[in-house]
Amino acid sequence: MRVKMTIIALVLGALAMALPAVAGARTIKVSQGDSIQEAIDSADPGDTIKVKPGTYAENLYIDKDDITIKGAGASKTELVPPDTPNPTCGAQGGSVNGICATVVDDQFNVIRRVQDLTVKDLSIRGFSGSGVFLFGNDSATVTGVHAEDNDDYGIAQFDSSDGVYSWNVTNGNGEAGVYVGDSPNANAEVEHNASFENRGFGIFLRDASNGEAEHNNVWGNCMGILVLNTGANPHSWEIKDNRVNENNLACPPSDEGGPVSGVGIGISSATDIDIEDNVVLGNRPGGPTDFSGGILLVSESAPLADIKVAHNVAFHNDPFDLLWDESGTNVRFFVNRCETSSPDGLCESGHGNHGDHGDHHGHKHKKHKKHGKHDD
Repeated sequence: MRVKMTIIALVLGALAMALPAVAGARTIKVSQGDSIQEAIDSADPGDTIKVKPGTYAENLYIDKDDITIKGAGASKTELVPPDTPNPTCGAQGGSVNGICATVVDDQFNVIRRVQDLTVKDLSIRGFSGSGVFLFGNDSATVTGVHAEDNDDYGIAQFDSSDGVYSWNVTNGNGEAGVYVGDSPNANAEVEHNASFENRGFGIFLRDASNGEAEHNNVWGNCMGILVLNTGANPHSWEIKDNRVNENNLACPPSDEGGPVSGVGIGISSATDIDIEDNVVLGNRPGGPTDFSGGILLVSESAPLADIKVAHNVAFHNDPFDLLWDESGTNVRFFVNRCETSSPDGLCESGHGNHGDHGDHHGHKHKKHKKHGKHDD
């Protein structure tokens, strides 16, 4: 626990963020014993709800635009489940999310998209759903959040776009630490997060397209980073400069598929993916698994296409540092430092490289969205 808290302090302690002033915007202060939900209900677009140190037993619902919820720091402001949850956002069915932002009908169809939500500098732990649950959001920012021991996801977006998820710590969650799903134009930034010891994935990108997963530290999960196609043909992700080590937790079979353990970075049936400059070490099965290894490329629901694997360091992964099922088109490997691969020859050898399966100048230039939501 001391080690975990030290990691969390290092990751979150450097955050000193403030939103630019908005004409007419208010700061609504909430002290321990007050209700954060009441502050949300009274807020207008542009307002900041500043939550002072303390433990708040609430589940929060947000259906307004341009609201900021700002704690005093992840080690100081904590959101935990209440004895009687607010009956919104699926809580009636027993899945209580810490913070839920959505506007939906009884069938969970999006009526109106929530715009420009910011959640920052607090802990969210122990909920039977997700820590942060965003459904039908545009331009949400979640930063400086510690999402821990929630039964579903730590931080999750569905059917959303232009989200920024940065400088968060997600651990001990039942599915993935950070999830981006069902978003054909996600245009998401998943950056500078620490995601570890989740009972599933560190970072899970499912049926979502256009985005970056960069500079994350992911370890101790069943699988580190996964891009998965279950029918929506996800594409256009840059997975760069991540440390993805020892994701050796064993996950039993689930609705998602068979048992899994020991996977660093996995790409399943996706297209237009750059995997570059990552360090992928020691990913080995800790129990039964259908597949394992350092960097895995497989075609399941559809063929792989336009995949670039370059300049990665991958060692001590079992059974292979690089694994490709030899399917798909324009799948390229070059200048990867590793020892074992399937098929043979994908690793750098001496001054040459036997794994060049394409044009060295085929680097893609993806559309990058604004970075103005970062509060540095």
